[in-house]
Amino acid sequence: MNSATLDLRDGRRLALLGLVPICLLVAFAVVYSPWIISGVLFGALLLLLVIFRPLVLVAFMLAIGPADLSFITGGFKALFPEVGGLDMNGIRLVGVTAGFLLLLLVQRGVQVEAIGKQGRWYAVFLIYAAASIVTSYSPVDGLRLLLKLAYPFLTFIVVAGLVEREEELDSLVRWTLATSVVVLLLNPFMLVGIAYTVDPLGYKRIGGLGTYANPFSFYLMVVLFISLARFMVRGQMRYLGLCALFGIWIYLTLTRITLLGVFAGIAVMALYAGVARRGYKAMAGPVLVGLLVGVPLMAPALERSLGFMPTPSEVITLIRSPAALYESINWQGRDALWPIVYGSFAGDRLTGLGLGSSTVVLKQYMPAQVGYVPHNEYLRLASEAGLIGVALFFLAILKWFIGAWRAGLAASPRGREFALAALGGIVGWACVALTDNPFDYYSALTQYIGFLCAGAMLCARFQDGGDQAAPL
Repeated sequence: MNSATLDLRDGRRLALLGLVPICLLVAFAVVYSPWIISGVLFGALLLLLVIFRPLVLVAFMLAIGPADLSFITGGFKALFPEVGGLDMNGIRLVGVTAGFLLLLLVQRGVQVEAIGKQGRWYAVFLIYAAASIVTSYSPVDGLRLLLKLAYPFLTFIVVAGLVEREEELDSLVRWTLATSVVVLLLNPFMLVGIAYTVDPLGYKRIGGLGTYANPFSFYLMVVLFISLARFMVRGQMRYLGLCALFGIWIYLTLTRITLLGVFAGIAVMALYAGVARRGYKAMAGPVLVGLLVGVPLMAPALERSLGFMPTPSEVITLIRSPAALYESINWQGRDALWPIVYGSFAGDRLTGLGLGSSTVVLKQYMPAQVGYVPHNEYLRLASEAGLIGVALFFLAILKWFIGAWRAGLAASPRGREFALAALGGIVGWACVALTDNPFDYYSALTQYIGFLCAGAMLCARFQDGGDQAAPL
């Protein structure tokens, strides 16, 4: 037996001996602080994936997007309540963003994407938003929001900077759709007797994987767009079946703003298909899916919004009078929040009060049970980042939208799939932002937007036979 074999065995013995005290230390810590240790171990796993297999981490995040992970650390914000609370969802946010930032520091491809023509405006927006925390009424809330705003951007630059072949993108999409089906198969077992809410009209609203109805419906909206895009390009009926499956669960959530987002996203996808294919036949698929999802949900959505089921003539009358329509809609308390947030914006229109400040403003006027989120991201961003921040963010997302639109026209069929889903997702996100807070749903919604936009632009780049790195 040679010395190299002995050295290898000695190295393994030393590694095993080193693991013994580590395991004993972890076992001792678990007894006294089980939730903290479970969070630390999960966070360490995320960092290891970032270092050794970053695209595996992206796939993992896309798979568990809608899941509420707070049970791992003992419940919602159960750790360190004296400083605002922390749970596994927060650890996921911090761990993944820190890991992606590490990749930004060491991977040239990721760096190029961050300052390339599709990423630079988002990067400038994030720098501006980070600077605004200095003047924030609540720097901790501002830092949390900054990480959530950065999440889709970091997903975008990591995917665009590290993926080298279309097949890798296709694997990520297949993985996302496969796990979405698993999510829906598991969901009935999590709903037995507890995982739903009942609104004042008596409707049962169903969430999923520990999340409540609204963010779960946003996730379903995105995977529906991905499935619809594949059906439109490939014509395979299994993707139409997935659309029907996701549509049924969107109906069960009974989320009104998601219905608007689905309609608007599908309309843009249909328009884009007509432009790309130069014909009306390509628009048949999205119209069919829009009817499939929209018609069943229309009646409960109208009843939840207006308190009654209007006749067609009453709907037309309300549409003709926007003021009367606004007064007729049940905003579920949001209309009490919006004037307060707008008032804070009016006090400093140009630069805003600083990221996170709207939470403090709402705390001054509203009780805790109402919540301290404006439920309108346009007002939230305006009050916290001012008109400058709104303009920078608008330019950043507009660049993604235009980039996806152009990429889909120039790319392969697979690239057109990404472009269709990305365009629908951006428009759906814009609708959801009217009455909800999708910035907070980085895992259930916005990370998919960054991924889809990156996929569309990469496919166009691969089609051109160009370099992986984006042009500056």
